[in-house]
Amino acid sequence: MEYLKPEDDEGATINLYGNTKSRLEANADANIHLGEVNTEVLAHYENDWGHHDDKLLKVNAEYYYTHFTQQMIIDFDSNPQEIHLTNLDGRSYSHTFQIDVSYPVVSGLELTAAYRLNDVRATYGGTLREKPLQSKYKGLLTASYKTALGLWQFDATFQLNGGGRMPEAYTKADGTPSWDSRFPAYGQLNAQITRWFRHFSVYVGGENLTDYLQPNPIINASDPWSSEFDPTMVWGPVHGRMFYVGIRLNLGKKL
Repeated sequence: MEYLKPEDDEGATINLYGNTKSRLEANADANIHLGEVNTEVLAHYENDWGHHDDKLLKVNAEYYYTHFTQQMIIDFDSNPQEIHLTNLDGRSYSHTFQIDVSYPVVSGLELTAAYRLNDVRATYGGTLREKPLQSKYKGLLTASYKTALGLWQFDATFQLNGGGRMPEAYTKADGTPSWDSRFPAYGQLNAQITRWFRHFSVYVGGENLTDYLQPNPIINASDPWSSEFDPTMVWGPVHGRMFYVGIRLNLGKKL
């Protein structure tokens, strides 16, 4: 379930350097408007609904609400060719709801499904809007099978990433918008096979087996010195299908 941890919600934290580094490197003429930086204060309310410990079906539901009273805002909307860094002037909050269900279909085989809905909004230029470049929802379906003797394990995960809002676009020299107003949903498939031994295990797997790539992740990539060049509008995978192999040692047992 690590793909859907509520603490990964970008509405609760902001990596200032990570969000702006590529734009600063790509465009030396970017104007940065930085106001006084205040310490972020938030209220965090949790309600964890009942866990049903039935042998056949497990259900878990969680809801998180985060309200920001002070926050640094990274504004891509006021001017698409600039970054505005300002203190929050208005409302900012995050609603996150997640539900997951696991079910042992047969001996050794367990299916898990999860869904997370995010409503992350902040005030940009006086208007309360969705946070850009963030998926509105995520869905996860996993299947894990381990043989009776525990020597082999097969895992597969399909993740559906929902669409979201793009920052305000600008009009390019040819009269077309620099990007669409929203980005689409997309799916990814990961799989792994593990062979267990007494003191170690060997595994082989693949990521993004659906080979989905964000189209045109770098705006005007053919002309990196132009004012229209922008490598920061990334919302999806930029690397295609990838395979790996590895060995995991178990140092907790005596050799």
